[in-house]
Amino acid sequence: FVVLFLRRFEILKHKRYLGTMYFAGLFSFAIVLSGLLPSPVTYDGTIMLSNYVYYVTWMSILFSVGITLLYSHVKGFSGKNFKSNVLFTGFIVLFLVLPTPFTYSLATLFFPGALEWYEITATFALLVSVYLLFRHKILLTLYDSFKAALTVMNDIFLMTDERFTIEAASGALTQVLGFSERSFVGRSLNDLLEQKDYIKNYLEYVQKKKMTECQFDADIKDKQGNLLTLNFSFSPVFESDRIAGFVGMGRDITSRKHAEEALKKSEERYRELVENISEGFYVSDANGRFLYASPMVYERTGTTPETLMGTSYLRIVMPEDRRRLRDYYSSRIQDNSRDVTVEFRINQQHGLPLWLEQTTRIIRDAEGKPVEFRSIVRDISERKQAEEKIRLLASALESTTELVSISDGRNGISYVNKALLRTFGYSVEELLGKNPRILLSSNNGMLSNDEAANIFSGGWSGELLGKKKDGTEFPVFFSTAEIKEPEGEVAGIINVARDISIYKNLEEQLLQSQKLDSVGTLAGGIAHDFNNILTIIMGYATAIQRAKGNPDKILQSSEDIKKTVKRGAGIVRELLITARKSETEFTSVNVNELIEDISKLLKDTFPRTIEFRLQTSSSLPNIIADPNQLRQVLLNLCVNARDAMPKGGVLRIETSKLDGTLVQTQFPSASSASYIYIVIADTGTGIPPEIRERIFEPFFTTKERGQGTGLGLSVVYGIVQGHHGFIKLESEPGAGTEFHLYFPVPLYEVEAEIEQPEITEVSKGVETILFVEDETLLMELMKMQLESQGYRVLPAFDGEEAIHIYRQHMDSIAMVIYDLGLPKLDGRESFRELRNIN
Repeated sequence: FVVLFLRRFEILKHKRYLGTMYFAGLFSFAIVLSGLLPSPVTYDGTIMLSNYVYYVTWMSILFSVGITLLYSHVKGFSGKNFKSNVLFTGFIVLFLVLPTPFTYSLATLFFPGALEWYEITATFALLVSVYLLFRHKILLTLYDSFKAALTVMNDIFLMTDERFTIEAASGALTQVLGFSERSFVGRSLNDLLEQKDYIKNYLEYVQKKKMTECQFDADIKDKQGNLLTLNFSFSPVFESDRIAGFVGMGRDITSRKHAEEALKKSEERYRELVENISEGFYVSDANGRFLYASPMVYERTGTTPETLMGTSYLRIVMPEDRRRLRDYYSSRIQDNSRDVTVEFRINQQHGLPLWLEQTTRIIRDAEGKPVEFRSIVRDISERKQAEEKIRLLASALESTTELVSISDGRNGISYVNKALLRTFGYSVEELLGKNPRILLSSNNGMLSNDEAANIFSGGWSGELLGKKKDGTEFPVFFSTAEIKEPEGEVAGIINVARDISIYKNLEEQLLQSQKLDSVGTLAGGIAHDFNNILTIIMGYATAIQRAKGNPDKILQSSEDIKKTVKRGAGIVRELLITARKSETEFTSVNVNELIEDISKLLKDTFPRTIEFRLQTSSSLPNIIADPNQLRQVLLNLCVNARDAMPKGGVLRIETSKLDGTLVQTQFPSASSASYIYIVIADTGTGIPPEIRERIFEPFFTTKERGQGTGLGLSVVYGIVQGHHGFIKLESEPGAGTEFHLYFPVPLYEVEAEIEQPEITEVSKGVETILFVEDETLLMELMKMQLESQGYRVLPAFDGEEAIHIYRQHMDSIAMVIYDLGLPKLDGRESFRELRNIN
């Protein structure tokens, strides 16, 4: 029972229990030898039951000691072979003759006359037991040393039976798994492993003698439930060709496994990256032969692994680029470069060349010799095409007559073409980095502050004054646009200007012809009006002659003549203003005053059957405009209104101020905060719908041949646009026509130029004046008036005579008054000669 108990629970494998048993046995043996207790059997053979229990108990303990020794040396009694049986039988015999209370009692009982032999035999058995005891102690010491060595190691030592039930576990069991040896022994290794088939398959292989040694990786949970990976190595233990058990080692390789898995994942990610990026990747040896290529390389080159691997990369390079590529790499290798970037063309399968950019990392050995090339190639065909387009575009920009510049808000001008440099007179160095406003004049008065700020923000176009390096100003049509990146961000502003000096000259000529045409249309009314004026003057002059003795009558007639002359002078002044050829000049204009001046002229020249109605706003602000051009617009529209009312009617002119939002509903491009609104309406025949769409086209007219050029309304349209204004037509046949004009009001109020009051008193003097006039009566009149004021007058009747007189009296002449239209040499040429003289 004791033997079975000890074997079942493996108690004998623990030093604590072994030591206790040794001590108990030796203690009981010492008590017997000292005779402290009486023997259970007397010399006469009588059994003393009172002491019998004691001897039986300690006999069992000593027997257990013997079993312990035997189990330690012959590895238990699991074996059924001859050797185990002999050892077991011999040990029982040895134990029966040991000097114990039990054996002594038996010897006394059965051999009372031969106790000497018992003592000899018992002494010999005791010596053998002492020998075995010390031998076992030595083995235990070796076992402890071996166990300590296993503990220091990171490996777990296992010994199992033939079914992989753990019989012994040592080493780093606690450090790795957290289990104690006691709790681990007796458990099935197959139950502990996550992979159940590994042990089963190994047993099958061993039993079939296909494998004697086994090494495998398996997962096992530690005491806390964490999953660890151990590398197991087992070998079978045979007894008489039969498997008695297995011995093996287990090593924690969790960290290594994690590292391997991380490396594997990294390699997978690397491979996935290499095989899925838009660039190609390949590895070649020191001679440039392909060792590996990503799928993109095969796709770009139209090859396969079978046709590409082991061949030189130069095979796919176009012949024209091979030598350049080879020489370039050779030079980079010689100067110990690490990274090399080069561009070249390759032949594709379909024959079309493909531009590639290749970046290569040169891998060298310890001596610096190349052993491998790792290259990334990217398709730059689109970039090359874009570069070619850029080259062509740059060539076009340099060849065009348009004045092109590129700028941004931070760094100023970054590009100018040759035409701009040639026109403005700058060099490239003088413009780069400068604000593009350097190209514009500061006299662009028509621009509002908002417009001036937005010119170089992109999306602006209009007429401006450019300014050359020497200060010369000239008209340009200026337009700007944003240059955007593919992502939508603004990279810069492109500014395109066109010198429109020639066009402006032609426009001025056209406008002048329109002015003269307008004067021509007024000629009939002017002639009639002047005829009346002359008649009045003649009548009052006759009245003066007849009223010699009546001073009051003479004075009254003189005053009436002066009024009539002023009326004629006013008509002439308006005609001169209308027909004058002048430079475009934007200034502050009071529209109401301009309309009143034109109305006076038109009332005197238009038929009396036309009624004028002016409805002007008293709070109308001034605008920035060219007064002569604005006068031409109003005059052309009024003349058209007169022609539309051959039998008379009403010509209505209205002015008011409108909010910019109202104008934007009709004209979305309107950007000013407020506008001057002018309406010119007639009650004439109206315009049919089929004509309205073409009314502003150049040379389009509904008048008979010779009565109109068809340029009047087109000029009006151009002038309004040039003032950043808008014009709209409303008309119905038989219901009259209305023209609606909108002109932007500047952000800040401007004052109109104040007209100087008329000077009524002429100052007197004593200076000499050279007066040049070819009209004799006018000369005599002016000479008389000037001399009456104390001046000395030298008369000249043509340009050449004026030069001759000036040479003679140059030192005394203080002023020269010229008429422009002179015989022989006109006033301008004669004046230039005088300037050359002085």
